[in-house]
Amino acid sequence: MDYIDIISKKYHGNILLKAPYEDEKDKNIAEELYSILCISNGILETMCLSNRDENIVIGWILYSYEMMMEWTAFYTANYGIKGTVFSDDGAGSPFIMNLDGTITCFNAIDNESTKMAETLLDFFQL
Repeated sequence: MDYIDIISKKYHGNILLKAPYEDEKDKNIAEELYSILCISNGILETMCLSNRDENIVIGWILYSYEMMMEWTAFYTANYGIKGTVFSDDGAGSPFIMNLDGTITCFNAIDNESTKMAETLLDFFQL
């Protein structure tokens, strides 16, 4: 599955890829996420402002491996999540790939999860 192509299409090509992740895989990270990170260690969304010649970064589409591990540890320790935090909604609510492969968005204020998609592929095709 070419997740990079799917993400690029979803964001109309307004993405910035990073250098590939080349270290060992944590046993808790899903293979789908790891396969993307091995191509680009995080993916940023960009946009072009009319008064600039180059695109500016506006947020993370997919966190880097290090950010995934950091945010997963935080939400596991503080909220008991079971899965991998891989991004957020831009307003502070993380997207989590659960152990069963489903994707949820966690609202820490209400301590509630909302199902977003059945799979990572579905999530990026929404």
